Amino acid sequence: MSQNLNHLISHVLNRDIPKTRPELLEFLYDFQKSSNSGFLEIIEELNEEQFVKDNSNLILKMKESCELFEQLFLDLEKQLKKDGIHPPVASWAFIVPKIIRSYMSYMYCFYSFMSTTPNSKAAFNIGFSTISRPKLFIELYPKGMNVIVESIMKLTDEKHVDYPKLSLMFNETFTAYEEIESANSDGVPKRVDGFILEPTLPKFEYGCFAYVVKGSSENALCHAISKVSERSISQMQKIQFEIDANKLLKHRHILRMRHFIEHELFYYLFWPTNDGNSLKDLINRVGPLIEEAARPVFRHIILGLQHIHSNGIIHGNINPEVIMYYNETIRISSFIHCIFANKDEMVSSIKGCSIYCAPETFMDVPYNGFLADIWSIGVILFEMVAGKPPFKVGHNEKMSQSIRKGLIVYPKTFSSLFVKLLKGILCQTPNDRLSIEQILSHPWMLLSKEVPVPVIFDPNSLSKKKKNLVREKL
Repeated sequence: MSQNLNHLISHVLNRDIPKTRPELLEFLYDFQKSSNSGFLEIIEELNEEQFVKDNSNLILKMKESCELFEQLFLDLEKQLKKDGIHPPVASWAFIVPKIIRSYMSYMYCFYSFMSTTPNSKAAFNIGFSTISRPKLFIELYPKGMNVIVESIMKLTDEKHVDYPKLSLMFNETFTAYEEIESANSDGVPKRVDGFILEPTLPKFEYGCFAYVVKGSSENALCHAISKVSERSISQMQKIQFEIDANKLLKHRHILRMRHFIEHELFYYLFWPTNDGNSLKDLINRVGPLIEEAARPVFRHIILGLQHIHSNGIIHGNINPEVIMYYNETIRISSFIHCIFANKDEMVSSIKGCSIYCAPETFMDVPYNGFLADIWSIGVILFEMVAGKPPFKVGHNEKMSQSIRKGLIVYPKTFSSLFVKLLKGILCQTPNDRLSIEQILSHPWMLLSKEVPVPVIFDPNSLSKKKKNLVREKL
């Protein structure tokens, strides 16, 4: 980057908020010059014919941003010179959000290019020798725009009809800066399209989770996924699987996505949340369930899984923590590890919760993910009635050996029909496992005595004395 451009950027970022109209005009000219010079310098470095051909969208976004800058400042300059700050700012209010989105789209194109062509000469030229350039722009543009809007607000009568528009633009630029910063740090913006988010859970393989603290009519959880962070770029196929699965699956026993928002730098997925009402929470709270209580819960799980599989999706991580009680029914959630596959297709890339993984997933050979899902629900069924999984949780190697050997001890309290069902599901040979249809028609599943699901998850009905309480409902 040239010394002149470095000086301009530093000059713009370190200046105080303009207090007079002449100071504001001077700031605008400097801001325009430094921003456009930066974009144009990068464009000049991208003269390789093949690069331009393969990355035309990137070039167009950069040129579009420059043109919008020009339009913005010419328009504002005319208004300032004509009659101070007071003429209508309607056209400016239209341009500011547009230029912000254009800028964010440019950043997304830039990072996409960097991730797909890391070894080309052009990538070296703009990515390694000048990597500080886009980082400076990330700070320069929204910060500079905030200074401009804030200056105009201070120089405008609060009673003026256009003052609210300026306030909205200030919020827009601040939100854009926050989103750009979060996208690069793999974090969660505080605001998105009327929702206020509060990060809550540790980072997963990609993206971050946050509670929706404002903007939703019900308790909700958001999975915010950056498009440009290093983690996300390496997991882009998995991200697309998760998004596609949540859009596709619509069933009573699936925890359905409530909203999906796509911005230039982020995907946002929203679900209802019901803290403390996962199957894991229930088992921890009350211990083993009687078979009459486990049966309806398991039926809901198997019906949800049937719908998932019928759409060509392997869940890949079924465990008690992703089995949720919501609106008086059991629902399967969390498709972070899912894969789309054909019925007999072999997979090898699913890495779910180890204690619930099928024996074949620990081998170094491809396996049928649909049959592995069936094993997982068998482990969950065992745990519901025993109060613990059939395999001891511990060191990964010892645990995997135990699962591969399949040495399961069935408690004497299990009924004979129940043991027969479990043995049909927890079969070491994948092709010999019961199918979903065979499970649903198994004699144990057809027994009539059951505890209603709402009673099972009612904290007032189930306590440490739950067995007597639930039997009264039979």
